[in-house]
Amino acid sequence: MGKQALGFDFGTSNCTVSIFDSDKGIVETLPISNYSESKKRSLANQSLFPSKVGLNDDFEYVFGDDTKNCERDFVWDNSKRLLEHNTPIYRGGVHKKPVWVAIGIMGGVYKELKNLSIKTSSPMVITVPANSYSTQRSLTRLAAESYNFNVDQLVSEPCAAALGCYKNIVNLKNILIVDVGGGTTDIALIENDFGTLKEIAIEGLKRFGGINIDQKLYEAYKEEFELSTDSEKLLFRDLLEDVKIELSSKKKSKLIFKDNVIDITRENLEKLIKKDIESLDKTIDKVLKKGKVELKNVEAVLPIGGSSNIPAVRELLKKKFKSKLINLDFDEAITAVAKGAAIASAINTGIIKDLNFQQCLEHSVGLRVWSGTKENKIFKTMLKKGSIFPASAVETFISDTDESIVALYESTSGKLKNNDTKLIIEKRIKTGVMHVDVELTYDDDGKIDIKTYNINKNERGKLGDLGDSSKDSEGYIKNLQDKSREQGMDLKIDSIKYIDSQLNQKKLKEWSNEFLGKYKKYKKVSEKVKNIFKKEAKDEFISINNEELSNVVVEDSPDMEFGSTNDAFMYAEGVLKRTLRLVFTYAGYEKIHHFRGIHDLLSERDVIYKTRERLFPEQPLDDKRWLIKVLLKSRYLKNLGHTNTDEVKGHLNSLRTILNKFSHGVRSSFFSDVFNDSLDEYDSLIESNILEEVYKESKYTAQDVGFLSSNIVSLISSLINTKVYTGQERDDLIQMLESMHTLVQTYKE
Repeated sequence: MGKQALGFDFGTSNCTVSIFDSDKGIVETLPISNYSESKKRSLANQSLFPSKVGLNDDFEYVFGDDTKNCERDFVWDNSKRLLEHNTPIYRGGVHKKPVWVAIGIMGGVYKELKNLSIKTSSPMVITVPANSYSTQRSLTRLAAESYNFNVDQLVSEPCAAALGCYKNIVNLKNILIVDVGGGTTDIALIENDFGTLKEIAIEGLKRFGGINIDQKLYEAYKEEFELSTDSEKLLFRDLLEDVKIELSSKKKSKLIFKDNVIDITRENLEKLIKKDIESLDKTIDKVLKKGKVELKNVEAVLPIGGSSNIPAVRELLKKKFKSKLINLDFDEAITAVAKGAAIASAINTGIIKDLNFQQCLEHSVGLRVWSGTKENKIFKTMLKKGSIFPASAVETFISDTDESIVALYESTSGKLKNNDTKLIIEKRIKTGVMHVDVELTYDDDGKIDIKTYNINKNERGKLGDLGDSSKDSEGYIKNLQDKSREQGMDLKIDSIKYIDSQLNQKKLKEWSNEFLGKYKKYKKVSEKVKNIFKKEAKDEFISINNEELSNVVVEDSPDMEFGSTNDAFMYAEGVLKRTLRLVFTYAGYEKIHHFRGIHDLLSERDVIYKTRERLFPEQPLDDKRWLIKVLLKSRYLKNLGHTNTDEVKGHLNSLRTILNKFSHGVRSSFFSDVFNDSLDEYDSLIESNILEEVYKESKYTAQDVGFLSSNIVSLISSLINTKVYTGQERDDLIQMLESMHTLVQTYKE
């Protein structure tokens, strides 16, 4: 067998993996798709793997399209762009780090590759958006390495796309890549210098991609439907994505959700994205201007990414570049990045010798310093946007205090107050009366390293003339170290690490094992237990009691594996929410106006409710505490009389106490927005800070899980014993009771 090299396009909507085999001499996509719908599965030669991970009712993590069988509250997706600010994702009542979600998605890809007998130890290139900050790049690498993928480099998506389409541009010099993906848009001017592809200029639109188009559709049509829960909103979003895709090939699409059907036309969509298309046009001009290439001298334009198939995008490019536009078909447009990544890996490992590439910085990198006065703080560029990387630079700064702050930024504009300027790390260092030499390096992966070298001011003169550090930073530092040793001076070196301090190899491996089912054993409910749940007399139900449940035998099962106590607590909360929803929907309360009617009725009849519950909840069917409060007043409500018993109300009161104890008291509009990953730069930073604090508080013990799940068992048992629920509703309650009993048995002391 010949040498192999892998390319991994970690996409916002789908992942694609390609392989270059030296024996075949060609690059091919791998059939890793697990779409159940045959039409979707067949796309791009079965190479599209949905970027999703979910938790099913059997406490198993599932991946890709298998998540369709999970409660939508327990499906995580769209993590790629959130890596930029490391913003926790809110689902199912808890927050998950986007790198956790990325590891989950990559776990699904890893399993598919193993099923195909692909050697995951083969050299691999993973692609990242050209406009991604170093944090996103580093977290992407860390996620992949948690499965021992042999990542030899991260390559920008436009550069990979050019490599993937090299046959189209082999004899051309100036090539424009327009990559409109699921999360972002990258526009890159590439120069083909006799087989070396060089990025000359790059610009990105961080808030124009498939997700943003889905968001515009969502905002335009959500009022046509009554969306009462996060789960419904997420399902609605999924349907709109299908509508958007269909409108690329058809002029009209039907949106069917619940009991409502509406038509959405391509014309409707194009009106919604008119300003985005104009922004795309201006950004293309900006790239050409920065690259000093006139529009007439662009020899080829390559539309890349799924959203580049949107007719409005293609029409803009055709109008602007005419015959220079290479009309790639859907499969070519959506697999070019993965294929190019495999080619890049083959170049790096020496399999391909007659092709090469160079990447350039999309952001400037520098420090926050004071200029003139300490009140006047500016962005001091050390590595300029457009520089070929790997790159490095050294500059000398003055300190007149015992301690100084090294504040490292990445920026497009180079202005501290602009939203496109991101703080990477801020660290206080000991300086004293010293000069501080700061060395910055930006490696092939876009990873930044920062070191400070301190020498006492009054000894500095002993070193002599060191030359211009900006031209030869490596030589400057070596000279500095050599001369310091010669003079017997103490040269202090401080390496500053900037990646999330909570992340370490142990934690990442723990997460990957979680998804591979190697972390925590769970008890499995035996058939004997199921018989107790399901046993029926001819015309009456057998009573289920907690004493009987607590004494039954349970089995240890190697097939029943699950993640952390946080996940177990999250799942238990989800089951409680589903139970409460079932009670209300079975009684005929389904739509928002039904719950508003309940709120108005209780405000009129119950003094305590009127005093404490002045505001109607934004999403009543998602608000567990409010639903419990309403059930405790069920004597006023039609069809809910069966819950007005001392037994049911006792369990509801216990659960209310538990939820009050574990509520963190924070409810932000960020949490309920299913498009929180489409916020602008300013709001993204605010959101990240808020959710990070909530994330830190969301820690649950085994005792917490056992306490919550045992009380849910009691509630569900009492509901079943009312003999009100029949058919599918009763089966659903029994299934949820089984799952909660599993948690009780696992976490009991």
